[in-house]
Amino acid sequence: MTVRASSALNAAVPARSALFTPAHMPRMVDRALGSDADVLLLDLEDAVPQDSKTEGRAIASGLSQARSVPGLLIRVNGPESGLLVDDLEAVVQPWLAGVLLPKAESRDHLAVLDYLLAHFERRRALPVGHIDIWVSIETARGVTHCEEILAASPRVSGVLVGVAEGGDLHRGLGSRWSPEGLELLYVRSHVLTVARALGVLNVIEGPYVRHADDPGLRREATAARRLGFSGKAAIHPRQVATINEVFSPDPEEVAYARRVVEAMEDAIARGLGATTVDGNMVDVAMLELARRTLERAGAAAKIGDGEDSSR
Repeated sequence: MTVRASSALNAAVPARSALFTPAHMPRMVDRALGSDADVLLLDLEDAVPQDSKTEGRAIASGLSQARSVPGLLIRVNGPESGLLVDDLEAVVQPWLAGVLLPKAESRDHLAVLDYLLAHFERRRALPVGHIDIWVSIETARGVTHCEEILAASPRVSGVLVGVAEGGDLHRGLGSRWSPEGLELLYVRSHVLTVARALGVLNVIEGPYVRHADDPGLRREATAARRLGFSGKAAIHPRQVATINEVFSPDPEEVAYARRVVEAMEDAIARGLGATTVDGNMVDVAMLELARRTLERAGAAAKIGDGEDSSR
């Protein structure tokens, strides 16, 4: 089993899909490695029974070199679990792109993780800061303190908002899941706004757990993209294609973005700060959005051709 641990987490464009896979099940790990997910989230936490943690660490620590995903993250056990040190000792290696911290609730959680990562990076002769951190916001306390959490370490390059049906956030809030997702609209919007204000690149919505319901997945992913999320987590490889499609610019978006760039560059050359495209006024803000759309379209095309977008 091999994984490419490139700088995908620090790439110019965010990940679209992040596939969760239990670390202690080799066949599922192999299948995940063969998927088109932008990021693989290898799980050592909730998906791994207590008596299988050692096996999961052993499988995770055996990964090396390059294969099929631009980045590999390990979802470690939290600082209060008593398992974090053993997790990091096993997985802090050159191929590791980052770790996902579950149930983050305070800057102290980030401080502990940051300190331990630096410790193991030094032991493995890696540059301090080599490994990124993603945080999972999935409790009421985490939502309340998400600004201090996301600002607690320069390693933070991603946040996953745990809105999955039946998950910790629903249980903690006492909310009931609905297909429309309005019961967690504040949570989604609040964490997203904080993350964008702090410049966090990857803002990922939690998974849609009904993995055989393709229309439901598309509906939820589309709503997340409209809200501003950069990607969505998956719990089954079959979900990845839909997620990648939803979070990639479609041909009409790309064509419009090209027209905006061309028109605005011509306007700027003539000393103008705005112009009209397809009957709509566009200005510098729209120009930057159009350029980002073209960047994402280019990255998606490279990934689709088997190329690493971070190169």
